[in-house]
Amino acid sequence: MGVGYQIGEAVQMVKNTGELKNLNDKYEQLNSSLAQVAALRQSIQNANNYELVKSSISNLQSFANNNSQNKDLSPIYSSAQAVLTSILAFWSLYAGNNLTFNLEGSSDSQNKCSQQGSKDCMPQATYDKMKQLAESLQKAQGTLCALNESGCNTATENQGATIASALNTAKELMDLIHTTNTNMNWQKANIDGLRSPSIAYGGGKVGGKHEDHVIYQGNITSNNPVTSYAVFQNIYKMLPYLQEALTLSQQNHGKSDTLQAQATGTPENPNFAKDIYAFAQNQQTIVSNARSIFNLFSSIPKDEFEYLQKAYLKIFPDGTTPTNPYRKNVNLNAEIDSIQRNVNYYGNRVDAAFKVAKDVYNLKSNEAEIVTAYSSANNL
Repeated sequence: MGVGYQIGEAVQMVKNTGELKNLNDKYEQLNSSLAQVAALRQSIQNANNYELVKSSISNLQSFANNNSQNKDLSPIYSSAQAVLTSILAFWSLYAGNNLTFNLEGSSDSQNKCSQQGSKDCMPQATYDKMKQLAESLQKAQGTLCALNESGCNTATENQGATIASALNTAKELMDLIHTTNTNMNWQKANIDGLRSPSIAYGGGKVGGKHEDHVIYQGNITSNNPVTSYAVFQNIYKMLPYLQEALTLSQQNHGKSDTLQAQATGTPENPNFAKDIYAFAQNQQTIVSNARSIFNLFSSIPKDEFEYLQKAYLKIFPDGTTPTNPYRKNVNLNAEIDSIQRNVNYYGNRVDAAFKVAKDVYNLKSNEAEIVTAYSSANNL
């Protein structure tokens, strides 16, 4: 076979390969454009489906109203209760029931906090401030109002506390614990129902006399800075989620009532697309934040969470819970389950409504881009 023939054949193969590549590129572009057109067609159908838009608005309104007015059906109210319970339980575990650190100036503390090893020691003034904040939070939780504060008598101490004020107190307490960062010695945590003593016989002799030894059934024995423990870290991370959700819930006040009128009004309200999209975004973020709080509870290590479950407002040494004005029966697990139940109930509805709201917004905001997409598909 001649060299010239071989070169010619190679050139032809290169040309064929180049044409195949061009054809493949065109095919990929066509597939992409067809997929884009199909998605646009569905979005346009959604945005122009009056019944679907009306149903989406109804779902958003239902969520906004229940979240604001109904304690049982509100993801943010249930999140707030669970977060406040966990903070008070942690406080009880850390310092409210039995101190897990040395207190400067107390009868059983020989060291000053300025001396070496002071990470085990908390100044008296700091402890007093924490104690005052915890007591204020206890009172607030027992009289917590719904998000819309309807019928909430905040002027009377035992008849009403807003979630906003309770959240501010909770943040101040957790910030102070975080900043001080005094060591937490878990072996000093004496919580009734968790660390019941058992007798270990044959413990040896002391001064020639046989003695039994008391052993506490606790799984955590470490003594490290309080911020190093996941239980504190996770609770602390919940506060920004709760604050943002509360702010968005308050912004929704009054917006839901105008959306239906905007959707059905004549002529069409020019702000409708923007308003429904912003409203749906708020609702989706609220649900997402409640879900994030639930996930933070779920990721607390089992041993630490077990302590937290048992610790709510226990009084040393009898292990009971105060009754007035505090909540008598508190079940942290039930409060966490309530978050999940409300998120599951509203989550899919709000997500679907958000998609429709986004379609409405995109249709009104991107008309030029939609025309371009159809033209590009036709030109391929």
